[in-house]
Amino acid sequence: MAGTALTLSEAAEALGISIKAVRSRVERGSIPHTLGPDGLRRVPTSVIEQLIASNAAPARYSGAIPASQGASDEILTALIDRIAALETAVAENGRLLELTERVEDEKTALELKVFELSAQLRTLESQLETKSRWWRRSRPAQSISTLEQVPQI
Repeated sequence: MAGTALTLSEAAEALGISIKAVRSRVERGSIPHTLGPDGLRRVPTSVIEQLIASNAAPARYSGAIPASQGASDEILTALIDRIAALETAVAENGRLLELTERVEDEKTALELKVFELSAQLRTLESQLETKSRWWRRSRPAQSISTLEQVPQI
């Protein structure tokens, strides 16, 4: 690599990671750096070559916690646990959404069945009224006021 030190953006390009990742590693101290005469932070090329050789450059999340982070291990463990809990909650919410949709479908089907049964009941009630006993059909129904006027013996 040309030069003795690279800027953070050049280091990011050489490592194949984002400049933000390089900047955060520099701030954490996991990538040593120097200040150049122009005030920019620079990473020595030897460090970049070591990172490339050790294949530690791509800091992709693998679920494993790096051992070199000390106190931040607890934070990472807590965050990983929280992510797992959130993934479980999302899966459960998806299952509940499916169940809710099934309940809505069943509710609609039951409402339709109630409507059909109500129509059948009205039909049967009208048929029952037409097949009532002959003496009820021949005399009109007496009201309570008519019954009160009948003299008692």
